[in-house]
Amino acid sequence: MTMPNRPLRTILLMGTSLLLTVAAESRTLEAGAAKIDITPSADAALPMSGYADRKQGFRGIHDHIYARAIVLGDGSRLAAVVAWELIGVPNAVWEDLSGRIARETGIPSEYLLLCAVHDHSAPAPFGMYGNDSPKSAAYTKQVEDATVEVIRKAKETLQPAQIGIGTGKANVNVNRREYSPETGWWLGYNPEGPSDKTVTVVRFEALSGKPIALLINYAVHAVVMGGENDQISGDLAGATSRYVESYYRGKTEDAPRSDAGAAIQLRPEKTSEGVVALWTSGAAGDQNPISLSRGSDFTMVESLGKILGEEAVRVAGAIHTTNQLRIWGQQQVIRCPGRSVEPGPLPRKEYRWRDADP
Repeated sequence: MTMPNRPLRTILLMGTSLLLTVAAESRTLEAGAAKIDITPSADAALPMSGYADRKQGFRGIHDHIYARAIVLGDGSRLAAVVAWELIGVPNAVWEDLSGRIARETGIPSEYLLLCAVHDHSAPAPFGMYGNDSPKSAAYTKQVEDATVEVIRKAKETLQPAQIGIGTGKANVNVNRREYSPETGWWLGYNPEGPSDKTVTVVRFEALSGKPIALLINYAVHAVVMGGENDQISGDLAGATSRYVESYYRGKTEDAPRSDAGAAIQLRPEKTSEGVVALWTSGAAGDQNPISLSRGSDFTMVESLGKILGEEAVRVAGAIHTTNQLRIWGQQQVIRCPGRSVEPGPLPRKEYRWRDADP
């Protein structure tokens, strides 16, 4: 996501590419946001995703998971950004659901960004990584219904709005490709490896200045909790969104200390009960949280979520906004040459690759 200098400001939300540009043909922005609980029933025992060594369904719920939506309008077009606190969006689900959203909400697929936070402590959608559980199929249908509903709810709250973008830094991620002279490259802790610490925030606010929604982007796997965890949780992404949403509610007991810095002090006129903090994952393929947990201790989840959430609200508070823009969208499928690693022990010092399907 970039915003070059004036006179042309651009926010590009990559995926199906949703482009918001401030130019001569600009129109007045409208924005609305909503969230819906997609936590399964406590006794559903659905398969979880992200760790291959799990052999049974979840056994409890630590914190609830959500689908969040931000809907935008410019007077002639509508667009939506939706994020699930799940591991991913299977291709077949995208195909069916994007068509349904177009029919039922009037938002065509090229104006829809539908993503997941890549949460490893959530139910596995049907068709994700080969999951063919009938129970997962029923749950995925519930998530699809909730997605249509959350877009509908966000659309109902559309109001004249302003938008702006800003960036900060958070030391919450670390490169996870570690080299050992004995075994070669494998998962590990590599503080000298490439790691983008940028926290990007897009702020949507009412004309009064009250926040409507924040879109937060950061490059890290939502894997503070490991394969031993058998409880549903939004992990790091969920904890970050919870912190930001709680912050903007402005409850005295949740307010930051005065010595946390002036940038994080919330003025009463900027509070909002209904603010939505929507997480999107950056280039997180080789980025782990800087600290990981074992078993069922969620302390680090909340701690890292607070660190990242605090930086998000610091960034948001310094953003300058505009209400004049144009929404434009396009969808294109790009196929890249494929490779697969040859079978062998893991880890090992040398990996050989062979051509594979695109």
